Amino acid sequence: MEQTLDSFRHAMVRVHDVAIHAVIGGEGSPLVLLHGFPQTWWEWRKMMPLLARHHTVVALDLRGAGHSDTPQGGYDKVSLAADVHGVMESLGFPLYAVCGHDIGAMVALALACTRRDAVTHLTFPDCSMPGWSQWEANFADPRNWHFAFHMKRDLPERLIFGREYDYVSTFIADRAYDHGAHASEDVEVFARAFAQPGNTRGGLEWYRAFPTDRADASNGRRHP
Repeated sequence: MEQTLDSFRHAMVRVHDVAIHAVIGGEGSPLVLLHGFPQTWWEWRKMMPLLARHHTVVALDLRGAGHSDTPQGGYDKVSLAADVHGVMESLGFPLYAVCGHDIGAMVALALACTRRDAVTHLTFPDCSMPGWSQWEANFADPRNWHFAFHMKRDLPERLIFGREYDYVSTFIADRAYDHGAHASEDVEVFARAFAQPGNTRGGLEWYRAFPTDRADASNGRRHP
């Protein structure tokens, strides 16, 4: 059956004392979609109706983004993965496929490593992984200058405040293969979400957790 984005429903799912925003639609085997920085579930809006022809699609706002809560901690990728697993279990999906982009790809890999009994399929288009091959080289690549900037405590929030659209639009444009893929109205959606109270810090905390993520990958941490 043909699906549209209007046929999806929105829900707030509470897991680990954190409310996570989920957008759900379609029929078939469950598939959870995890966005990157500085985006939200809206990143997947054009793909969701197509995927919903064959899957029950669940697109999430990660902790610290969109309409999800922005607590003080829990931004390491194992904890974010535990959020995702908790949402899927709460929705009645003990088994599910996962697709992640950018930061969401890091969460997807952590989820597959910590919940191998639950993740049936894993895919991520592009991302280097903390603690995995080439991580140090990619971290030192000048094109990834934002890693160190985002990890700096407090300063990025002060510099970005009031300039969210400028920062988000430039960030996306610098990394987009097809500059025509993102209309200014679409970028505005991401910028407004990023500017919401707590969300700028929340998104930056994903980067500040990189040392923990690297240690977790090396030590084989399972879950919180």
